Amino acid sequence: MSGFVGIAARWRSFPVAVTAALVALLLLAGLAVIVTSETAYHAQKVRETNVQAEILAASVVAALDFDDAAAARESVDALRVNRQMRMVAIYGRGGELVAGYARGPGAVPAQVDKAPRGDGDATIAIVPVMRSGERIGT
Repeated sequence: MSGFVGIAARWRSFPVAVTAALVALLLLAGLAVIVTSETAYHAQKVRETNVQAEILAASVVAALDFDDAAAARESVDALRVNRQMRMVAIYGRGGELVAGYARGPGAVPAQVDKAPRGDGDATIAIVPVMRSGERIGT
């Protein structure tokens, strides 16, 4: 009989142990889903930023070719509707600023080599402006 009592006592604690293990497993699965989602979101933002930068680069070829700062400014201004973009700039062949804007503190750097390369939370895309295989700006 004492063997039966011992088995019954262990059996009563069994559901608690299984429940605790299942809760821990669900928490780990939830964390895995969160990490996967954040990684996918960041990768999507990088792709989105690069595509927008490539579109801008393709749209300012003529403006840079003909030194038309007003046309370059119009292309940059079209991106102002995206409130997530904190800085947009177009630089000429020599690295000088042609057009750009910055949200918040700080100004657009006057030279491309002074442009931010990454500050942790920002997604940055630096794309060359090409005409017939020749780099005419950034």
